[in-house]
Amino acid sequence: MRALELDPDNAEAMIWAAGFELGSGNVGAAERMSLRLIELTATDPDSKQMYWGRLRLGYIRQRRGDLASAMSDYVESLAIGERWAKAKPQDSRWRRDLPWSHDAIGDVHWGQGNLAAALASYETALALRDNVVKSDPGNPRSHNDLSESYVKVGDLHRAQGNLRAARASYQSALEIGERMVNSDPANVESQSRLSMAHDRTGEVDRAERNFQAALANYQASFAIRKNLADADPSNAARQRALSFSHERIGHVQRSQGDLPATMASYQASFAIRERLAATDPTNLNWQRDLALFTP
Repeated sequence: MRALELDPDNAEAMIWAAGFELGSGNVGAAERMSLRLIELTATDPDSKQMYWGRLRLGYIRQRRGDLASAMSDYVESLAIGERWAKAKPQDSRWRRDLPWSHDAIGDVHWGQGNLAAALASYETALALRDNVVKSDPGNPRSHNDLSESYVKVGDLHRAQGNLRAARASYQSALEIGERMVNSDPANVESQSRLSMAHDRTGEVDRAERNFQAALANYQASFAIRKNLADADPSNAARQRALSFSHERIGHVQRSQGDLPATMASYQASFAIRERLAATDPTNLNWQRDLALFTP
């Protein structure tokens, strides 16, 4: 953000600032930055800045329910990435970025009910990320991106009712996360990915009515998120993630018939959501979290 204060048209800084604003729920700010980024790089249509401008704009349009426009942006971002990757096949930056377009296209397919096409897009992204890991095994970011791909593929399998395939994908994500955290316990991204893998595995356990295993996975995720939230209490994203962990644990406790524990977990989740929503009434994510809280 500091770079943008010094130079409001710093395209490189705008890429990350737009992503931060979108992740924080500030959709209007993210949209203004993305449109400005596209405007600034109009003379260089195959630049990294144009790629991320298109991709971020697609995320915004998808969030607003305009799937057709989002798909157009995603397809354009993919075309930019593929042209660059073909022109400079040794550029590892593009090999890392390109899978995000495939993921985004898969998200739209899923939103339109075309699960087969969504799975194909997610599997393409996974294969690309697997190649990046093999060519650059020492880069934690590449491993974490691959973990996210396994989660996406697992989510799609779970939506199709294929719990066995979903568990296999989530197990791969768990193994990557555990390996990354063991090699660098201070890496926040690796911890977050491991937490996500535990959550998803818990969802399969819960669907199979193995509530003891589900609770163990949710509690493992909670422990990670609690440590991250305690390390930076002002980080709203970490607080929000912690509220979801409380809620998931509450769901299992309710299924187990432990009503006092259920109430405590739900109250802890609600308290965080209420606090975040009051902090910024314009933040769509936080307001939605509070409005949709249904124990």
